[in-house]
Formats: sequence, structure tokens, C-alpha cells
Amino acid sequence: NFNGDEFVSDPVNLDPDRWIRIADVIGRTGDALSNDLRIHIETVGIQTITFFIDGAQLEAKAYSTTYIDGDQDGGRWNIKKHGSVSDRLSNDRKGGRFINVDQDTLGIYATVTAGIGMPPLRHNLQGQSLVPGVEFQSTKILARSIQLTVWAKPSKSCPGALEGLHQLRQDMIDIIKPDRTDPDQPFVLRYNGGDIPLDIEVLYEAGLEFQGDIRNELFNSFVIRFLAPDPFWREDNQHVAILDPIEVLSIQNGLIGKQNRAWTDLGLVDDRILGMAIGPDGNLYATGEFTVIGGVGANGIAGYDGTDWFPLGAGLAVGGGDTGINIAFGPDGSLYVCGSFLNAGGVANTIGIARWDFGAEVWNSVAGGLDDNAFSMSFAPNGSLFIVGSFLNGDPAGVPVTANRVIELTSAGAWRALVDTGTGGLNGLSAAPAFEIAVGPDSLVYMGGSFTNAGGVADTGDVALWDPTLQEFASMGGDANAEILAIAVTEDGRVYAGGLFTDIGGVALN
Repeated sequence: NFNGDEFVSDPVNLDPDRWIRIADVIGRTGDALSNDLRIHIETVGIQTITFFIDGAQLEAKAYSTTYIDGDQDGGRWNIKKHGSVSDRLSNDRKGGRFINVDQDTLGIYATVTAGIGMPPLRHNLQGQSLVPGVEFQSTKILARSIQLTVWAKPSKSCPGALEGLHQLRQDMIDIIKPDRTDPDQPFVLRYNGGDIPLDIEVLYEAGLEFQGDIRNELFNSFVIRFLAPDPFWREDNQHVAILDPIEVLSIQNGLIGKQNRAWTDLGLVDDRILGMAIGPDGNLYATGEFTVIGGVGANGIAGYDGTDWFPLGAGLAVGGGDTGINIAFGPDGSLYVCGSFLNAGGVANTIGIARWDFGAEVWNSVAGGLDDNAFSMSFAPNGSLFIVGSFLNGDPAGVPVTANRVIELTSAGAWRALVDTGTGGLNGLSAAPAFEIAVGPDSLVYMGGSFTNAGGVADTGDVALWDPTLQEFASMGGDANAEILAIAVTEDGRVYAGGLFTDIGGVALN
């Protein structure tokens, strides 16, 4: 403080798992604080440790409140966003002051709780007229009621009067009463009895009507009931959104992974990683342009078992622009890798695509390979593998299958071109490659790239779908005006696309 006062807080132990908020209230007796306040953060003694400070919040109050800025619910910027001070709206309960329900703060403290564990459930059952019992259909999680049995004891009794007890009850009413905001809003009830604070939004329901022995001015016990429309407690735990403070890795071309809620250094890699996938064995597999990963020699593809990296045979023939790009796992657990490599493990006919047999630990040709790059793969529910890229033929050294940048590897292990039966037998994608492919739960195949059209079908520039049942390409609402680079399909069949486009089918999409 510019006035010359110095306020020193108690020591604080940092938690390696999450950010810690430190709150302190300072003041002077008989005089105001200066407007010039300075905060210094120091270690206790000389320590070799790295810690981080996210920010400081100063308030002219006799208590601390939750974090606030104009981007938070219930807050506003006074002038310019991120360029002015913020304040909290007086009619919003999205944040503010936490008040302890204890003897020191309110003269009221909780003694018994009910309803803070599992939320109530309701089983939906269907009666059966001809057989005993019922048929179970589903379970619904219901809103929960939480009850607090509290004990009120005024600091000074008023012989022959209940004034002290009434004042304690009024203080509680002022905190949780429904008309504190308009319209009524839930407030946060916090449980501090565990390792991590838990919050739940509740509404006051009943209990403050007063029931007790009016002859006893010394104490009163009563039950307050709250309703939680959303029955789930939420952790006040920020580490899930950020790196743990003590685990920031000051390395370049490095790998990190989160194992058992902790960030782990997975070692250095000497070049780019372009594709990753988790195998059926639980290991992580990576492919790209690297030749060394985690200190292990591995040409373009490697696995990680949670402790160490390991190569997959002699790997891919990478270098000079050659690289592995995408990994997929077949129904039998085999690993498929595609990219721009010339061969895998020195095995013939593995241009652009190869299969790793975990049992025999050898690389295998996939139906004679391709004649150019493959960029993306996706398995269908029936076991077929769909592949896109810049290739024109499958099995180029054997019996070529003309496919034009998209091809199907059937579950029997044979190449099959995607030939549109509705456009006179036109097959594949025209003029330019496809970069991404994804198969939905209904077996529809979605592809994106920089191609002019699919199978000669109109309005299929850069994005299209293939219907394996009808054996036809189809438009997805119109051409994209630039490349599609990523496609994902959710379990319920919704399709998401990303890329360089700003318009699809006349709809502005950035």
C-alpha cells in the first residue's frame, strides 16, 4: 500500500491438480487505504519451483466474491470489452458472495443433511396382462430435494423474548428468499466436505415459516428444504480445462498426454505427426514423417503402451515428402495405415496403404496396394474399408481396378470401384483428390476434398455422399466453394465438415 502499510497473508500450499484461488481481506483502522495497491507473490524461503499467476481481482468490499468480468454470466463491462472494469448485475444470482452456514458467520449451523447423495430415480415400467410382473423400460433421473437441519443460537439471549432467534432466521431469509431477484433465480449451494468443492443450483422450497417452542429464547432447530431442478453436483475444479501448473513442458517438437488425470511427457519427435488412433489393445498409435519418436527409431509409424514407444517392424518408407497420414483398425484388430509412402517394411505392392499383422508382426500388402497417395480411410459397419486420395487405380501391378480417387476394400479383401448406376456407369471423383472420408452408422459414406464432382452427379463439388445400397453418389445440398478437409459423423448420423470453404449450396458457412 502506498501509505506504507504492508499486509502479509498466511502461507498457501499450491495444488498440482488444479488452480487455487487465494482470497484475503485487508484494511486499516481509522483511515482509508490508498488507491495505489500492489500485490507481491513470494515463495516461503528459497525454492526451485515454477508457479503461475492467472490474474488478480480487487474489490472495495469487506469480503471476497466469485470471479467476475463482463464475459461471465451476471457481469458486464462498464465501457469497453476487456478494456474497462467490470461489475456484477445486482439482480442476477450467477455469482457473488459465498456465505458460510456456520456459527461464526450466521449464528446458524447445519447438523443433519438429507438428499445430498445420489439423486432420486424413477423406473418406467410397462404392465403385462398375461405374465407375472412388469417389463422394465427405462430409468429417469429426477429433480432432487435437499434438506438441512439447522441449529440457531443467538450470541446473546433476550430473556422473555425471541428477538435474537427471529433475527437469525431473518438473516437466513434475506439470503435465500425467492424475491431477492425478479424473476426468481436459483442460487448455488456449495458442499465443502470433500476433497473438491461441489456446487448445485437450488431454489428455496420450505422451512423458514417458524415452528418451535416460543418459551425458549436460547435456541431453535428447524429444517430448510431446497429443490434442485438439475440434480447433479458440479465440481469446482478448473484443472480439466488447462495444463496442470507444474507440468508445463518447455520443449519443442514434444508430445504430451494425459494419463490418470495427469499430464505426462511422452518424449520428443523429430518430425511431424499427422495421424493418431487408439488401438483395440488400448495402445496409442501415431503416423507421420518422423524417424525417431520418444528416443526410439521408428520410420513413420509407432505405438505407445503407456510407458514406452515401440516401432512396427521396419515402418514406412518415409522421407523426401513421403509420409504416413491416417490410421484405422479393422474388425480383426489389424492396423491399416495410408499415406504417401512407397512401401511398408520393404514389402512389395504397399504403395499408399499397408496392413500390420500384430500376431505375425509383419507388414502386408492390401489387395495389391494403390498407384498414388491415400489420405483418409473409414470402416463401414459391414467391415468394408473406404479410402480416398489422389490415386486412380487399385492393384496397379496386378489386375488394375480403376477407381478415380475413392475406392472400397470389401470385407472379402478385394478392391471395388464406386460406380454410379444412375449416371451411366461413371465412377469415382473427377479432376482433383479427396482428402477426407467418413462412414455413418447407416453405412452412408461421406467424402470431402477439392474434386469437381462425384460420379458425374450435379452439385457434388468438393463434398458428396455415396449410398452403398443404391450404388449411387448424391449431393449434400450443393457444391462447396473451397476444399473440405475434415468430416465427422456422430452416432445419431449428424455430419460435420471443416475446411477452407465459406459457402455450401448457397448457404454462408465459415
